[in-house]
Amino acid sequence: MTTSFTWSARLTDAAGNAAAGATMEVEIFDLAANAWVSMSKAASGSDGTVRGRGEIGDDTVPFAPALRLTEAGAVMATTPAIARTARGVNVDFGEVRRAPVAIPFTRTIGRGATPFNIGGGATAATTVDLSALRTEVSRDFTDRLALREREVAERDIRLTDMQLGLADRDAKLVETQRVITDREARLADTQRLVTDREAKLTEAQRLVADRDAKLAENIRGLGEKDAENRRLSGLIAAKDQEITTLRQARTPQGPVDVAAIRAEATRDLVTRVASLDRDLADRNAKISLNEARLADSVRELDFKQVELDRLRAILAEKERIPEQPRPLPAEAISVTKVTDFATTIGVQLDDAQAALQTRGFSLGAIQINAKTLLRDKGVGMEFPNAEAMRTLRPEMLSEVRFDFRPDKATPEVTGQTVPDLMFLTESRARAVLTSLGLLLEASIGAAELNPRAASGQAMMQTPAAGTRLPRGGRVHVIFAAAKE
Repeated sequence: MTTSFTWSARLTDAAGNAAAGATMEVEIFDLAANAWVSMSKAASGSDGTVRGRGEIGDDTVPFAPALRLTEAGAVMATTPAIARTARGVNVDFGEVRRAPVAIPFTRTIGRGATPFNIGGGATAATTVDLSALRTEVSRDFTDRLALREREVAERDIRLTDMQLGLADRDAKLVETQRVITDREARLADTQRLVTDREAKLTEAQRLVADRDAKLAENIRGLGEKDAENRRLSGLIAAKDQEITTLRQARTPQGPVDVAAIRAEATRDLVTRVASLDRDLADRNAKISLNEARLADSVRELDFKQVELDRLRAILAEKERIPEQPRPLPAEAISVTKVTDFATTIGVQLDDAQAALQTRGFSLGAIQINAKTLLRDKGVGMEFPNAEAMRTLRPEMLSEVRFDFRPDKATPEVTGQTVPDLMFLTESRARAVLTSLGLLLEASIGAAELNPRAASGQAMMQTPAAGTRLPRGGRVHVIFAAAKE
């Protein structure tokens, strides 16, 4: 079995400049053969970089392999950075600088009583045993592995902290949404209570109106009784006059019993008056009862009015919630310029018109109404997504209308300069463009797009004034809607 490895280095001369065309060789110390063995060769490029590949026998690398980089027998580097991957071993010697005079690297390693040399030259060097070399190489590899493990642990800690922070933010967001939901529920309950109280108030007012009508009826009845009393008084006066006449015209044959006649007339009158008095007493009793009930209704109405004022104060407090929406996440909105939006749709409609005309069809007049948030004094438009729309009140959105006429062809003839149409009315702008052989596409937009424009005046145009268009070209103009 073998293990593939790749190696790299950058060779420079003594002055630090890239050394090109140098043949570099990677050698491995074979423990079984007790010798350095060449594993791969490669030449440096124009920037001094050299890369190569090779294979290592698995029986020669029980630990981290002992590798060195040489050039023409001279040792250039002996401590590369070694990393194992799924595809094998990566060896990086880093930047290697040539010495003015190549000095061969030599080391004598002994096994038992028979030492041997590592590197070029025959000069004896320090004697190193194999176990010490293995220990040193293993320690270096262990230190590097521990360093990598510490880095991985630190990254895991940072990742955990970030996840905890995201969890905290999610929890706060959920809590905020819950509070908003509770407030909306309480507001709905309050509004429902106000509606119920207003219904009860309306019913109380209707009862008061009915009682007022009955009181008016009773007063009218009293007036009728008074008229009847006056009529009866008139009858009594007539009777008295009749009695007087009878006294004056009495005959000598016998006296007229005036007292009997008066008594009879008076008895009849008293009977009728008593009946009227009884009716009047009944009416007075009913009026007193109605007045008592009316007083109760007035007290209840006063109580309802106090409660209604309290609920209206609660509603006024609710309505003092800031009208600006909470900041939306970047992914919740789509921002574009009004002119870019109109131009993009116009281009798409032109493409669709061209595709349909090849099949014998054509687009007519098209109107697009957009509900949007106006930004940057009406120049920009924001389109919140469905989730963000739940946090916005309807009055915070503006309606922008675009009218397009893709059925009007644009012949390519001589060019015309687009005039400045700002603050012109639609009829005036159309007349100006028609005189130049250009067409007008009119749209209605919110007056906030340009506060200086009056209702019906042009606020924006595309293409801009000074742009060259062929005769018959279309100019899109947004006119200010009527201010509310």
